[in-house]
Amino acid sequence: MRQPYYRIIFLITLFLPFTGQAQQYLSEVIPERLYQQGIDLLDKKKYSAARESFEEYLERAPQGQYATESQYYAAFSAVRLYNPDGEARLAEFVRDHSSHPKAIRANYELGNFYFNDQQYDKVIEYFEKTDVRNLSVTEEETRNFKLGYAYFTKQNFEEAAPLFDRLKNSENPYRSAAHYYAGYLAMQNGNYEAALTDLRKIEQDESYGKAVPFLIANILNQQGRYDQLKTYGEKILAQNENAGRDAVANFPEIMLLVGEANYRQNNYADAEPFLYSYSQNRNPERGILYRLGYAQYQLGKTEDAIESFKQVASSKDSIGQFASFYLGVLYTKQDNPEYAVSAFETAAQQNFDENIREQALFNLGKTLYDREEYGRAIQSFNQLKEEFPRTRYATEANNLLSESYLNTQNYAEAIKFIESLPNKTMPVRKAYQQVSYQAGTQAFNQSQYRQSVELFDKSLSYPIDRTLVAAANFWKGEAYSIGKFWDKAIEAYNAVFRGLEGERLEGEKALYHTKAQYGIGYAYFNTEQYSRALPYFRDYIQQSALRSNRNSRDKYFVDDALIRLADSYYVTKSYNQAVNTYDRAIRENNPDIGYAYYQKGVIQGIQGNRDEGINSLDQVITRYTDSRYYDDALFQKAQLQLQDGDYGAAIQNFTQLIQSQSQSNLVPYALLRRALAYSNQQKYNQAGNDYQRILDDYITHPTANSAILGLQEVSTQSGGSANFSRYLTKYKEANPEDANVASIEYESAKNLYFSQQYDQAINQLQSFVDTYPENVNTPEAQYYIGESYYRSNRMNEALEIYYSLDAQANHPQAQRIVQRIAELEQLQRNYPNAVTYFQRLARLARNKKEQYNAWQGLMTSYYELSRENPALLDSVDYYAQQIVEKANVSANATSQANLYRGRAAYEQGDLEKAQQFLSETVAASTDVNGAEAQYLLSQILYDQGDYEKSIDALYELNKNFGAYEYWLGRSFMLIADNYVAMDEIFQAKATLNSIIENSPQPEVVQEAKDRLSKIESQETEQRQQKEAADSTQQEAENEVIIEEEPSKP
Repeated sequence: MRQPYYRIIFLITLFLPFTGQAQQYLSEVIPERLYQQGIDLLDKKKYSAARESFEEYLERAPQGQYATESQYYAAFSAVRLYNPDGEARLAEFVRDHSSHPKAIRANYELGNFYFNDQQYDKVIEYFEKTDVRNLSVTEEETRNFKLGYAYFTKQNFEEAAPLFDRLKNSENPYRSAAHYYAGYLAMQNGNYEAALTDLRKIEQDESYGKAVPFLIANILNQQGRYDQLKTYGEKILAQNENAGRDAVANFPEIMLLVGEANYRQNNYADAEPFLYSYSQNRNPERGILYRLGYAQYQLGKTEDAIESFKQVASSKDSIGQFASFYLGVLYTKQDNPEYAVSAFETAAQQNFDENIREQALFNLGKTLYDREEYGRAIQSFNQLKEEFPRTRYATEANNLLSESYLNTQNYAEAIKFIESLPNKTMPVRKAYQQVSYQAGTQAFNQSQYRQSVELFDKSLSYPIDRTLVAAANFWKGEAYSIGKFWDKAIEAYNAVFRGLEGERLEGEKALYHTKAQYGIGYAYFNTEQYSRALPYFRDYIQQSALRSNRNSRDKYFVDDALIRLADSYYVTKSYNQAVNTYDRAIRENNPDIGYAYYQKGVIQGIQGNRDEGINSLDQVITRYTDSRYYDDALFQKAQLQLQDGDYGAAIQNFTQLIQSQSQSNLVPYALLRRALAYSNQQKYNQAGNDYQRILDDYITHPTANSAILGLQEVSTQSGGSANFSRYLTKYKEANPEDANVASIEYESAKNLYFSQQYDQAINQLQSFVDTYPENVNTPEAQYYIGESYYRSNRMNEALEIYYSLDAQANHPQAQRIVQRIAELEQLQRNYPNAVTYFQRLARLARNKKEQYNAWQGLMTSYYELSRENPALLDSVDYYAQQIVEKANVSANATSQANLYRGRAAYEQGDLEKAQQFLSETVAASTDVNGAEAQYLLSQILYDQGDYEKSIDALYELNKNFGAYEYWLGRSFMLIADNYVAMDEIFQAKATLNSIIENSPQPEVVQEAKDRLSKIESQETEQRQQKEAADSTQQEAENEVIIEEEPSKP
């Protein structure tokens, strides 16, 4: 048992000295293993672990065999890890161990590191610090290339070029890259031959051959060697089309260069396919799109050219100006003048090329003329003459300008232009006759009658067209008739007859001859020359019956002439003919049938046919209770009964009139006649009451004198003398003996009013009223005070006066007072009050003119009220219909009524009915009513999505109603809306720009600017999105990737 024990002891003892030696060996071996471990980790790019190994080595063996190398590798790893202390530690190593091989290579290694990290400023810094004498040939080549590339990326081409040149002239891994960059830099410096030499050497290079073709093609383009460029480019494109477009960089750009080369040689057929293909692969610049469009234009590819030009025509530069001009030419070729106008106008608004501007202005004017937009054509031609006084288009422009003036509704400018011509040829004189006549009719329709006469006289100064001579004289007669200058009216109508002597009366000549008969008949009738009026009314009716193209308006005048003819027979005491004529009116259901029955009854009474007369009058009383002659019929019937001694029946009918028609001006006469009937029945008290009522309520009325006499008589009969004395005193106070003095004062004050000296008239009339408060003329004086305020535009004061007069019972100017209140309340937008008074006016109306004034006021007031209460649109339609059917006193009245019917139907959603009335307005009107109606028709078409028809309708507005600036401005805004809806953005923008440039209405201009800004913002957003997508694609194609093995430490 003891032997094994000793053996163990021996073994332990034997190894004791050797264990001490092993400990010393391990202390040296373990750091060496840490160092080797760091090197292995470094090779595997595990820089963090490597740094830990090297730093641990330094910690264990700060003076060890590999201490210096470990310091270097720890610093190098820190740099690779982007540790904040990396660069500083490496710099410290270089300083402390400047002669160490690792110190000599530190800058080189840092340059390599930062190159791989694309930090080119640091690449330049460290490679420039590197001592190339300590580098191998391969390392020097690497350093030179990377330094050159760093300078290249920082666009320091002067420093980069020598480095690439040095590399390209020797065999090295960077030779191809050096040729590429050297060639590129030579190209940038304009040294094209040197660039070509470099680039051609690497055409087949695997890395750079893909990028070279575009650079070579670009150099040939810069040299202007277009034939070589086409040959080279087409070969490259063909090769790579088969191999796939990704086989060569910038494939679309090479297509572009080939296309541009053909374009510059005017070889548009070969240029167009390449330019088109490029535009399909890129978001091309405006110049490229313009050249594509121009090539397509030259090749006759109209639709394609339009699409290309449209994409650049809106830009405000020379490209946009040229593109707009050619768009105009192309649209003209397509027979699309409305689009051509927008295009030419856009080109004419820009000043980049004066020749194009001149051509655009002329073509714009010519296209507008062809479209019959004469007002705008005039503006364009005048601008052309002003800006290009020696224009090559002068002759044709002047001819078209003259023709435009003949057809425009801007008659004042037309007359001014023609009057400015020193020599007026026969065509010009004829044009002057026509345009001044048209100006006269326009002034007439706008109620500017004095001005219309002056213009008709200008037309008559060149009496070339006999029809126009007749027309001008006729409308002169109408203007004078409205102003009640009857003698001048008669002279003008007679001039119609003289001017047509010997002429064959047909067409318009016959029309004006016939209408003049009606006019002169009325002039004689209104001057009480009834025997002279008779033959004209008779001939008018006969000739009108022969016309085949009569309309409802003609019937209105024939019906009226028939009544006036009967009246003329009546006044000239041709009673049988008068009755026969009234009977004809009754048979034909004349609109004035109630009046015809009334007049027939009066005549029958005169002829002693009392029963027949009463029967005729009863027709009015029982069948036509709404006739304005209802009170007259009652009065006349009672009068016949009074004359026949049927006092009871007479009293009954006078009483009916007094009670049911209390506002009638016949009431004082009815009271007077009833008093007489009572007296004949010896009912003196009742008779006295009627006389007293006249003296109480109508003290200044003409019947007051008879009433005071009648009261005296019945007072004597009844013994009521005291009562009579009181009324006699009252009568004398109202009618003083010095009435002549008062009359002189009143006439003096009234003359101030009629001479339009309204402030003085107000003072003197008020003085008269204050001095003679009970004078017979005082109520009228008060009325003229109100009129003076009204005509001085002092509306509030006028309204106050009119309201005070309206409160007076039985004012002699009651109808005019009510009309003024209604008009002023409407003017001040107090529409409910206006309606109330227009309704009263309708009840008081004694003729068609007064009836029209009432209904027109009701129509327009209800329309304004309908904005808050749409149900009132039915009232608008009702009164408009009344005007058309019963009070169409003028063409303007009818057209306005139809316009309001159209408005009402439109706002009620009945578009078919609206279109009917609006179309009738347009057909019958050349005034502002027609302009608005045409606009609303266009709006309806827009609402229905029929944009092209809407645009056509709006251009009709511009052509026929161009003188009305408000509706002209609105029409162009709606044209722009139509274009936007049709996605014709260029046309929309051109239209809005035209409004901004030409409209005189600030609110319309601002609206156009706002809409244009919105469109342009949308376009910018769309363009930026497309450019961003294309930029990403092109950057990917242009990127040159340099593959380098990471530098090994």
